[in-house]
Amino acid sequence: MAAAIQRLDAADIDWFAGPYAFAMPSGPVADAVIGWWKGAFAEAWEANGNQAQATFLVLHGAMVAETDFDVEASVVEWIRTLPGASQVPIYAVLDLHGNISSRFASHMKGVLAYRENPHADACEAAERVVDLMLDAIHRNIRHRVIWRGTNLIWTPSGTGTGSGPMNELEAMARSSENLPGIAGVNVFGGYSYSDMPDTGVSFSVVIESDNAQDTAHQILDALEEQAVEMKAAGTPEADTIEDLKRLLAEKPEGPILVAEPSDNIGAGAPGDGMGLLRIFLKMNLCSAGVIINDPIAVSSLGHIEPGSDVCLMVGGRGSRLDPGLVEIHGRLLDRFNGCFDLEDPRSHLASMSGSR
Repeated sequence: MAAAIQRLDAADIDWFAGPYAFAMPSGPVADAVIGWWKGAFAEAWEANGNQAQATFLVLHGAMVAETDFDVEASVVEWIRTLPGASQVPIYAVLDLHGNISSRFASHMKGVLAYRENPHADACEAAERVVDLMLDAIHRNIRHRVIWRGTNLIWTPSGTGTGSGPMNELEAMARSSENLPGIAGVNVFGGYSYSDMPDTGVSFSVVIESDNAQDTAHQILDALEEQAVEMKAAGTPEADTIEDLKRLLAEKPEGPILVAEPSDNIGAGAPGDGMGLLRIFLKMNLCSAGVIINDPIAVSSLGHIEPGSDVCLMVGGRGSRLDPGLVEIHGRLLDRFNGCFDLEDPRSHLASMSGSR
């Protein structure tokens, strides 16, 4: 949102702010939160005289509420019911993990998704959407979104853009954007752990006029065909502990990073699963470290001086799938308040939490 505002300010255009709210991923959003957002949006819309040349939204694409499987579609449909808003073009920036529906796409004039996962380009994506919206206003372009769903569902670990299938699909999308009448091409890896009717891989093309419809469908045909061909790569098999043992036996230079994606706090998990730590302790890996999110364990150390030996019960509290606490005998090295400045103020984390 900050990147979009900076772009609007630089364009010397009059704009007014509506509500902006976010949360780390978790369970379904309370219906009352969606109701609050609509009320705040309606107030801002009315305060501006029930008129605007365009609307810009920052959305995710896979939001689910208590009684609504497709919040993004419901939001844009609701905006259309406001006085003076039935024909106002709506533009949005989206996460590439969006579970996009035909219903949502039919209401949008311009949608662009992040192109990178991890999401290092969130700001750039928002800027591109603002540029698209401003271009439509100044040049009277009537954008339209043409959407294509698939029957593919890929795990998050299969949607990184540094390898297949996403890097090939993103490369195809970028080359397609050079074709006449094509304003943007999106590859949505989807979010497979969001159990909704539109979960899965999808694509969309933003066209500048109806003359580009045939080109758009050709692009979508090619993307879908490529995705189906690379179907298996979207659900990669995880490495096993035996794979780790073989790697350690080779004595590689430098550190080995082991990721346990199902305990990813960025996707709503508690981050206190003890599976890896149990394995490392059993393997007696003395030079290994595991990051655990356990506020209860941390608070129990509040009166302990750094350098002291401790016995601590850690983790296994947040998920019924974990066997439970692990007893740790160790030494408290240090503590700090958790505040730090992001090295990259344009990162995805900054878009949610600021640069501090």
